[in-house]
Amino acid sequence: MYIRARPDESATTGVAHLDGAACANAPEWAPNVAYATGAVVRYAGRVYKVTQGHTSLAGWAPDIVPALFQPADCAGGGAPNHVVGDIRAQLQYCQYPGR
Repeated sequence: MYIRARPDESATTGVAHLDGAACANAPEWAPNVAYATGAVVRYAGRVYKVTQGHTSLAGWAPDIVPALFQPADCAGGGAPNHVVGDIRAQLQYCQYPGR
């Protein structure tokens, strides 16, 4: 049995996978700034990818408005290890119920 990952794994994991350079160059989020879709920002020690272009407001911080920002990891492409492990455990259970 083969499982093919979707071309955009961030749609299934809820996390944008960015390379180290994108994360290293991410500016701190600030209010009253125009952010384009795809921009990367830092806020409260985390990295986020902008999912909708907008001009930020004081109450629209990345950790408050998930419609505008997607959490990101800086490990590069692919699903995080905990996601891969969960999928393997689920597959094993499906193939050998009761184990």
